[in-house]
Amino acid sequence: MERIDKKIAENHQRQEFLRKRMQSDKDELLRLESEARVLEHSKLAAVFSCEIKDVNTLVTKEHDQLARMRSQGITDEMLEALASGEIKIEKHNYGGNS
Repeated sequence: MERIDKKIAENHQRQEFLRKRMQSDKDELLRLESEARVLEHSKLAAVFSCEIKDVNTLVTKEHDQLARMRSQGITDEMLEALASGEIKIEKHNYGGNS
């Protein structure tokens, strides 16, 4: 009986150790995710030669533009084909500029 009680106690200790380690790992993961977001913003700021605060504006603007294109029926596949040169857009007089 004493041996079983000892095994139960060891089991509970191991469970507690693992719970603490899981929480520590979770905290570390959250910290790394936050750090990654900051680094990604810094990289975008460097690429676009702008302040980090401007990155959010830039990303929001591009997201809104993409949403408008999708609302007009343009698919991601169409955008990829356009970007890779597989399809071309004929240039027209948009907005009155020649």
